[in-house]
Amino acid sequence: MGPNKHIYRMAFFFMLIFFALLPAVSQSPGEREVSANGSYFIRRSNGGIEIIQRLSWPQDDNAYRYEVVIEREEGESREVYREFVNDPFVEVSLRPGNYWYYVNIFNMLNRLEYTTNRASFSVVLALQPVLQRFAPRRFYLEDGLAWDLELEGSNFIEETTVYLEPLTMEGEPVFPKDYTFSEKGARVVFDPQELKKGDYRVVVENPGGLNDSRDSLAVKLIRPQTGVSLSYAPLVPLNGYLFDLFDGFYFIGATIKADRTFLKTKWGGYFGIEGSLSWNYLSTRKNNMDVTGHLADLQAGLFLRKQMFPMVFNFYAGLGLGSVFLLEFDYRVIKSDPYNNLSPLFGVGASFQWFFNRHLYGDLGAKYIYLLTRETAHPSYIRPSLGLGWRF
Repeated sequence: MGPNKHIYRMAFFFMLIFFALLPAVSQSPGEREVSANGSYFIRRSNGGIEIIQRLSWPQDDNAYRYEVVIEREEGESREVYREFVNDPFVEVSLRPGNYWYYVNIFNMLNRLEYTTNRASFSVVLALQPVLQRFAPRRFYLEDGLAWDLELEGSNFIEETTVYLEPLTMEGEPVFPKDYTFSEKGARVVFDPQELKKGDYRVVVENPGGLNDSRDSLAVKLIRPQTGVSLSYAPLVPLNGYLFDLFDGFYFIGATIKADRTFLKTKWGGYFGIEGSLSWNYLSTRKNNMDVTGHLADLQAGLFLRKQMFPMVFNFYAGLGLGSVFLLEFDYRVIKSDPYNNLSPLFGVGASFQWFFNRHLYGDLGAKYIYLLTRETAHPSYIRPSLGLGWRF
């Protein structure tokens, strides 16, 4: 055996001593601290849902491998898990309960170097929340300073988290500023300043990551206001060929009206559309003859609304069709054939509404109407109105 072989053997021997002493130099033997740094996540598969707990501890650069031992507290500690791992964490799926765990650290020679102290942790039962329904289905940015969302479902607990997930726009989930839980579900309160116009998914999540959701909650700029009213509406003639035949004030008449807002102005008013159908019965005696007839008009137009609840002011302008029909002249001994006429018209008007509650209101207004007939003297008239309406 040559001298070189002796040199190699001696070098190999001193290397073994070096690696054996290295862990002892860097860390003193005995118990080391380990914390219950636990987290969890959900693993979904065809077999169902499995909740995985992750236990981790500080990495030891001189460790060859780790042996993890988990014990369950059931009066006396009972070992439920023992496994070797190469990484400073382990993923397990444990039943709910209280546990201890410690880690055996093996050095580069695969010898037990030291054992950490025992750390306790708990596994809490995870409940699958069920979200059956929520109300309202729409929020309007113009409404109030806070929005209440009522949730109905089951398996809601104090640790349940509710949030809104954007569907039609980019953004982070929005969390409520207040929670109230009950046997039937929960009531959550959102800050309108944190939401944007669009659609959101309502998500309910319990500890452990189990969740349920429902689509969709719509956030809109303004609340559309739809109103329907029925009014007593007499007729006041102004001029024109038609009212050369009729004199005075005509008390029999009615108006039905429907309106809906669609745009809010910067100064707090609203634009909307209005449709109305009005009718009046005309009757007079003139030059030894009885003159009777009907006047009706159908209108559609735009209105500008200013609200100072419970008062509301409306200003209207629109177009439509007016009709004089069944106009008859009765000379006692002979009766004329009915006369019918259909003409375009335009109208302007204003109304005042007083709300008795959120829905019911009184409506007082008047419209000026101008009929564009073939005759040179176009008829015009004013139709005041007084009635009741309902806002949806």
